[in-house]
Amino acid sequence: MVDRIAYVGSDDNLYTINKDGSDSRRLTGERRLGTGGVIHARELQNQVFYTWPTWSPDGTKIAASQVITEEDSVVVSLQTIDVDTAELTRIYDNEPDASPIIAQGVPHYIYWSPDGSRLSFIASTPEGLTLFASGPQEKDPPFPVATNGPIYFRWSNNGRSLLLHSGQELMVAQVESSLVPRGLNLEGDGFRAPAWLSDGDRIVYVSQASGTNNLYVADIQSEDSSKAIAQVDNYVAFLRSPVGDEVAVAEGQGGSDFLYNRLTIVDVETASKRVLVEERYLAFFWAPDGEKIAYASVDSRSQGFTWKVVPARGGPPKTLAQFAPSQELFTLLLFFDQYAYSNSVWSPDSTQLVFTGALTRELTRRNGGSPEEDKVFVLNVDDDSPPLEIASGSLAFWSWN
Repeated sequence: MVDRIAYVGSDDNLYTINKDGSDSRRLTGERRLGTGGVIHARELQNQVFYTWPTWSPDGTKIAASQVITEEDSVVVSLQTIDVDTAELTRIYDNEPDASPIIAQGVPHYIYWSPDGSRLSFIASTPEGLTLFASGPQEKDPPFPVATNGPIYFRWSNNGRSLLLHSGQELMVAQVESSLVPRGLNLEGDGFRAPAWLSDGDRIVYVSQASGTNNLYVADIQSEDSSKAIAQVDNYVAFLRSPVGDEVAVAEGQGGSDFLYNRLTIVDVETASKRVLVEERYLAFFWAPDGEKIAYASVDSRSQGFTWKVVPARGGPPKTLAQFAPSQELFTLLLFFDQYAYSNSVWSPDSTQLVFTGALTRELTRRNGGSPEEDKVFVLNVDDDSPPLEIASGSLAFWSWN
């Protein structure tokens, strides 16, 4: 069992820590061998930053972006860090004439394959936003899979295929064919990240091809297999349950606030649909056990955020804590339907959440940033205890196991 939290500290280095705030270990920064063979961290003279730590499925490694600011340039790379030894391995160097970020505060989007053998990521290149994947061997250089983003994608549970959504095009790239994408002749729009079903052959997507916005299921091995299973609103995002083939769908009308006003569950096999939540919220996350869903509701008057949790089978939501997210967490909430696959805010046992920012009744800045130093909090969803502050930091994620 790993059951640790990786976070970006206030010094822009990476750490891991226990959920009670004990045993904080620094992973990055120049290191030297001290007396008795003990490794001590030493401050770097250069301006070096690390961000977006992403756990491997087995908890042995963390992938993260490294940013080095020099007098007249910014050098960006993707690194993996051995959690036990803190050894860094350079995976990819951004091209000097490319943008150093893919979004505000985001140098790369990082996503491990389910078996941990491949690292996929999106980086900015002179050609545009480009999806890369590493080879099956650690020393294999990453290769481009698709370009001309924005690109949203999902690994199949068996790690054999990538499902891509770019523009209105849906594509699948299979490991056996060196991850060369092929079009599925399906028109997808009105959503970002697609989803696989548990069998690894069927996918879930949204399309307006019939004149109304519908949630569809299609078999990638069979043409003309697309089937509408539920009508949905104009602005949607969805995530499949981690333990079955129910799909949770965030529905809204769209607009400048990026908020949803309904959370529904669609059973893929029966096409039944039940409403869990009817209120304004920005993002939701399935618990690993599939029994409950945490979501970040938004008060229409104060624009403040509140963590809530609702049973997946239905029932009244439980209010947990008000918070103001860090800028980095706010970015994750905006694109939760992609980040939910790569970065976990839930503990492995589905009892706690980790988040960064501040505890407050109102947001003081609409972009989600906190005027105070951002903190790392752990929140128990099963009792009424207040969030526990465990560290200073801007971004934190739980290990998958």
